[in-house]
Amino acid sequence: MKFVYVLLAILLLSIIWAGPSIFDSSDTKAPEPIPAPIQFHPNAVAKQFRFDAFDESDGAIVCPTLDDVELVMHGYTAHAEDTLQDLVTHGQDALQRGPTAPVSDMSLFGCTLLPKGTPIQTHQQFGAALAVTGYLPDGTLVQGVTHFGMVSQETH
Repeated sequence: MKFVYVLLAILLLSIIWAGPSIFDSSDTKAPEPIPAPIQFHPNAVAKQFRFDAFDESDGAIVCPTLDDVELVMHGYTAHAEDTLQDLVTHGQDALQRGPTAPVSDMSLFGCTLLPKGTPIQTHQQFGAALAVTGYLPDGTLVQGVTHFGMVSQETH
């Protein structure tokens, strides 16, 4: 009987010493397949887009949905309007309104700005929404939706 207790004690110590990794089978998993490269055939470029009389983008705002693009555009417009009102009233408008609206942080909405002149590939247009693919200057792939007015079909 002592032999069984000794054997159990050795087994228990080996489990404690090895920790939870003794039950981990992650080393035996198959490697992730390498994704196929994206076929990129630029047929347009990002361009400046005038939101209103006050503000314009420095390129194409690319987001997961057109609603996100429009939300970011609204944020830029609100900031530009507040800034212009403060300029015209020498800061007096801010006393009634409160602080100037901040510039939209488009990354909070999953959006990216493709700078003006960036080659992009357009895919499908649904009303004002245009599905696009492009690369940032650092080589990061960007895919999503933009407003058709932020894209020029002229690739020169």
